[in-house]
Amino acid sequence: MPPTHHLTVNMPPAIPPPPTHHQQTGARTVSSVLFNLIFTQSGVSSQQKDTIRQKIMLHSGTFIEGEMISVEPIVRWYTVVPFKYSCESIPRPHGVLVTSFWLEKCFSDSILHSPCSQPPWRKKFLKY
Repeated sequence: MPPTHHLTVNMPPAIPPPPTHHQQTGARTVSSVLFNLIFTQSGVSSQQKDTIRQKIMLHSGTFIEGEMISVEPIVRWYTVVPFKYSCESIPRPHGVLVTSFWLEKCFSDSILHSPCSQPPWRKKFLKY
């Protein structure tokens, strides 16, 4: 039987990917339902905003405000608004308008539901 030789190759260590937003902030996550999605808010109280921010981050989403908000439309962009948001109060769109009810439904079912499943207003309230 011929001798076997083992060849050891010294490979440079793999370069780790840059830390995610959650790793940078030390936030823990419970699911990836909102992974790669960006959220902001309009018309919610500061207490609600803090709760929404925490829950979005727990489910791997990104929550941004103020100067960080892009003026360009982004496909993965959602704006959380209060349920039955008045049409007159609708801000310049930053993506798709969703409610905290929609977020909770996504969290409880562990899937990203269609935003149309929980619209922020009823069609009869819309004025064109």
